[in-house]
Amino acid sequence: MGQPFSIQNLAGQNVQLVISADALLQFGKEIETNIIQKLTGTIENQHSQNDDELLTLKETAAFFKKSLVSIHQWKKRGLLPYIRISNKIYFRKSDLLSFNVINLKRRA
Repeated sequence: MGQPFSIQNLAGQNVQLVISADALLQFGKEIETNIIQKLTGTIENQHSQNDDELLTLKETAAFFKKSLVSIHQWKKRGLLPYIRISNKIYFRKSDLLSFNVINLKRRA
């Protein structure tokens, strides 16, 4: 009886399709939705990976454009959560971003 129908079997051939304008618009919207979902997932994944990055004291000072003294004071006051690995202090980038958002809301 032959091979079952497959789009791959039509590769390289000219094909005419009859489709309503509404169906074509719906198909375009479905493609757009799928692309947006995939891009959003990719962006969110990149953000979550970047947000878990650990920054040193110097990198944290550069992030906030503040002195090391200011960062130490914020740390001592409990404003900035930190992680101690061996004898070094690190800050999660996600915590720094949250700290930034909270302070921006207070100023507004």
